[in-house]
Amino acid sequence: MMLPISIRKCGLTLLAGMFACGVASAAPEDKKIYQIRCAATGIVGGHHILWLRTGVGKKPVQVQLNTRVFSAPVKYKGVPVAQFFPTKADAMAEKPPKPIAEVKLTGRSVMIVFQPRKDASGYEVSTTAEKNFPFGSFRVVNFSKDKVRMDMGDKKRVIPPAKSITYRFLKGNKALPVSIIVRSAKTGKPRYVRRSNWSIAPTQRELVLLLPNPENGLVRAKHFVDSKIERE
Repeated sequence: MMLPISIRKCGLTLLAGMFACGVASAAPEDKKIYQIRCAATGIVGGHHILWLRTGVGKKPVQVQLNTRVFSAPVKYKGVPVAQFFPTKADAMAEKPPKPIAEVKLTGRSVMIVFQPRKDASGYEVSTTAEKNFPFGSFRVVNFSKDKVRMDMGDKKRVIPPAKSITYRFLKGNKALPVSIIVRSAKTGKPRYVRRSNWSIAPTQRELVLLLPNPENGLVRAKHFVDSKIERE
């Protein structure tokens, strides 16, 4: 079975610890207000709470890491290069240690996913601008080294490594059949790794990360749900 080669780009940005190293800090006058939501594929050193630096001696922003859902949105006023620390004291220090994670915020409203590094020294970080990820949709991101085919209903897409696709559900769609297919490294033949039905409420969105699966050399899917919080 041949895999299709049509691809739709959706603007995923991969950042600190992956393709960028040592982002230069912005000048104080560049400080702006950002809104962030955070989630994690795993927790480094038991630190379920991280502290986002806002300046020397200034109160940092507390960020809660969840492994199934995105955190409630939090406001951050600072430079676009966000630095996260495991303790409040580190985040406020005049000469702070190396941050446990660092990421350049590419928009005013950003969703951040933390992935533990293999050596557990910190996190690799990826971001998604909220404007590219509407409620009532699935966003599938391929973090594996191979192309992955996603069949959702009658839509068939191939997601190359480090790329993503957003599936918007039309009103009235209760569920759609979904298949995830990858090519086996051993046989070279396509292999189903999941067949199921997916549904999403208009007030929710779901980020799906396709990660390498060390158990079978294929991929596994990690889901994160974000629910809309109505403004008062």
